[in-house]
Amino acid sequence: MGAFSPEGDSPSSLADMSGNVMEWTHSLQKPYPYHVADGRENGALRGARVLRNGSFLSTSRLVRCALRYWLDPDLGDFSFRFRMIVSLVLPS
Repeated sequence: MGAFSPEGDSPSSLADMSGNVMEWTHSLQKPYPYHVADGRENGALRGARVLRNGSFLSTSRLVRCALRYWLDPDLGDFSFRFRMIVSLVLPS
């Protein structure tokens, strides 16, 4: 903890969001530029999916949200995980 945020938490009070594990995304690996209509977000298609961020195995230079890697989801690794995101609907 704290290895990649030596200056403290983010403005949103989050810490250590980078560098724990690489995060799976829903997107199939396709070249940039990103076009949602090219099928990369089709969950029914098989193929390499994009991973983002760096893991605890990465050098500090690679621990950044712009890092993009890809792998077949059937070939998991202990340094690849997913981050659960929940959107709360607050009463008006």
